[in-house]
Amino acid sequence: MNGSKFRPAPWLIVSYLKNDLGYLRIGFTASAKIGNAIIRNRLKRWSREFLRRQKVLSIDANIVFLKAREASLYKELKHDEFDKLLEKAWTNIQRRLG
Repeated sequence: MNGSKFRPAPWLIVSYLKNDLGYLRIGFTASAKIGNAIIRNRLKRWSREFLRRQKVLSIDANIVFLKAREASLYKELKHDEFDKLLEKAWTNIQRRLG
């Protein structure tokens, strides 16, 4: 089975594939083209924080959150906007893999 992708926002790509491992694997990527290390690390930290707050992590899948190259956007991005977008993406993944 091939993986699937969707874009909950122009700057975020979510790729996922069901696995047979019995647990969830998640990756976060942030290219150097989106900003300096401070911005990249902030986005990855916010992503990990979001997943820690989720109650249901019993999906058997590989999920990758890829931050697209729009450097100017990330400097002004607010934490609550980021959380809302990840919530939308997470709900979409759960519905698709359910």
